[in-house]
Amino acid sequence: MSVLATFQKYQQQVEMAVDEILETDVAETVKDIMEEKLSSVVYSYPATENAMAMRRYANGGLQDRSYMQSRVEADHTLIVENDAPLQGTPTGDALSDVVNAGYSNYKQPYARQFVQSTEQEAASGRVAADIMSGLQRRGIT
Repeated sequence: MSVLATFQKYQQQVEMAVDEILETDVAETVKDIMEEKLSSVVYSYPATENAMAMRRYANGGLQDRSYMQSRVEADHTLIVENDAPLQGTPTGDALSDVVNAGYSNYKQPYARQFVQSTEQEAASGRVAADIMSGLQRRGIT
């Protein structure tokens, strides 16, 4: 086998491993980060007693991991989306969009941009560490 063919085979193995690591290890880390950012950015402000009682947190709300969907797209791009439904309003708006943008017609106090802060934290090194340890566990150094 030529050097080029050997390199291409190794490159393909690494790319497949990276996609698998993104879908498993990294996706879970990003979901952890999203939960943290939801606590600090979204659920940290004091709301009315009624609003506080209606918050669903991890019980059907934005922190409910069953609504955090992930997939790997072309060019090794991990997408993590929060599909938690908007409570009691069949408008088609996603709860994450309403909270992130701060739509005034939903009585949001302001935009609470947990998506951007999640992306920034993910880029800070935690994700890179997951990728490197995932590669090492698979024997790729």
